[in-house]
Amino acid sequence: MKWNEAYYSLTNKTIWSRIDKALINIHWYEVFDFIQNQYLTNGLSDHTPMMIQFPTSSKPQGKFQFCKMWCKHPDFNKRVDSAIPPFTANPLNQLRTTMIKLRSLLSRVHRDKYAGLRIQQELARGELTKIQQQLKRKKLEIGILTSFHQA
Repeated sequence: MKWNEAYYSLTNKTIWSRIDKALINIHWYEVFDFIQNQYLTNGLSDHTPMMIQFPTSSKPQGKFQFCKMWCKHPDFNKRVDSAIPPFTANPLNQLRTTMIKLRSLLSRVHRDKYAGLRIQQELARGELTKIQQQLKRKKLEIGILTSFHQA
């Protein structure tokens, strides 16, 4: 079962561990295959509360892939800087939080600025093919006219 939020489920302020688990049976897993185990913020106890979450989206999240073209975006550095949280006691947790925020920010930039590039590329390719066919026809017509005038 997938998990999100805090990685560690137990802490005594010096040792962090992920010992708490949630179990579901195979029938639940087959019916609700996008179910997630969410670790909540720990309160008074040294254990982190867990909640089984049923996401509303039935589409799993795709694999994240960094695109070099994002670096050319004018707000790239500003967005990356805004994703880095202030220093926390746990560097691993800080890195994980930063990576989650970066994925969200960069995915949003991609969706807003670059999502239609593939469609635009296909439209341009279709337009180019159409123009090339028209040029071929015109060349053929000019060739026929020239041979007609020569005869």
